[in-house]
Amino acid sequence: MTSPLTRLRRRLTAWYVGVFALILVGFGSVTYGIVVHQVSRALDRSLRATLDATDSFLQRRDPELAPAPLPILSPGRQVWVLRQDLTETGFSSSPLEPWVVDAAKRAFARGGARARGEAPDERIFRMRARTVSLADGKKVAVVAAASTVEIEDRYRTVLVGFVLTALGALTLVAVGGWRLARRSLDPMERAMTEMRRFMADAAHELRTPLAVLKGHADVALQNPRQAGEYTEVLGQVSSEAARMADIVERMLLLARADTGDWPTASESLFMDDIALDVSNAGRALGARRGVRIEVGDLDEAPVRGDPALLRQLLMALVDNAVKFSPDGGRVRVSVVSEGESCTVTVEDDGSGIPENALAHVFERFYRGDEARPRQAGAGLGLAIARWIAQLHRGTVTLERRAVGGTRATIVLPVEGGSA
Repeated sequence: MTSPLTRLRRRLTAWYVGVFALILVGFGSVTYGIVVHQVSRALDRSLRATLDATDSFLQRRDPELAPAPLPILSPGRQVWVLRQDLTETGFSSSPLEPWVVDAAKRAFARGGARARGEAPDERIFRMRARTVSLADGKKVAVVAAASTVEIEDRYRTVLVGFVLTALGALTLVAVGGWRLARRSLDPMERAMTEMRRFMADAAHELRTPLAVLKGHADVALQNPRQAGEYTEVLGQVSSEAARMADIVERMLLLARADTGDWPTASESLFMDDIALDVSNAGRALGARRGVRIEVGDLDEAPVRGDPALLRQLLMALVDNAVKFSPDGGRVRVSVVSEGESCTVTVEDDGSGIPENALAHVFERFYRGDEARPRQAGAGLGLAIARWIAQLHRGTVTLERRAVGGTRATIVLPVEGGSA
């Protein structure tokens, strides 16, 4: 079945081609009309030039000489010279035809004439006629004619050229329209794919705590229990509900971030102060497993941003480092300010991120094979961290350390810098 986006893409392409075809038809009609008009005017000018050349020839010719056929004054033009009694003078270049006589009659009556005529072989002629006074005082009518075949040939050439050009242009527009439609709809398609994936991953993540909640409730309801047993079950239910609430809260945060609907503050603050605060909070996270939180270099690093979000960014990296550190391990937090940026690093001495997972760690709901334990979270923390960093015109990256473990690096522009 064809997807809605594919159908929309086809409709957009058809719309592009249709609009362009209408433009081509309109442009072609106007162009054809202009060509017809210009060619007709050019033919009329040619006939007038033929009349002028014939007039000049007759004026220069000695009237004592016997009439003789006119020399070729204009290639492709036929010329007739008639007396006032509408008989031949002997100068004509072609046999006399009825429509020529009629043109000469009108020229004697009006001084000039223009008309169309048809030869016996069904050729159509356009002609112009005028009267000319000879040196002996006599008047003659000069009729010049040209076959419309040459005009029709030009029309046909223009028309064929235009049709071929239009077909080529329509083909290019169809290809370009399809590519433009694809390009314009690709972001929508990616967004829809991402939304479907997000919803599927969210449903998957919520299914487990929901199943656990239902399991605890079913077990509690199977048989009458003591108050202490109910308290234990309710504690487990509360723990799973809290986990679900955390997942939903993070999902809502990312959804609002995608729409640009998250309110952010912009304050002057020091990243070293936030790092020190997060390090103190992280010690509580690592205390149960003996993971130490150490503070390394702590340069003064003035930045501008939302203090709550920046704290959440750094807390996500420290929390991630604590979770994947071995019991009794160490997490080190450092802040270095240099030039127009400051760098915050969080290093642990755990097993490190697998190489094949480095390209995916910031994807929503992604958890590598070593991150499958439920206490590792839903895989949204690093996606939120990347969004917060980008919101503050910064970056966040993760890499394997050469000596083992993982290094997370945040780079932010310092306040007053141009980074």
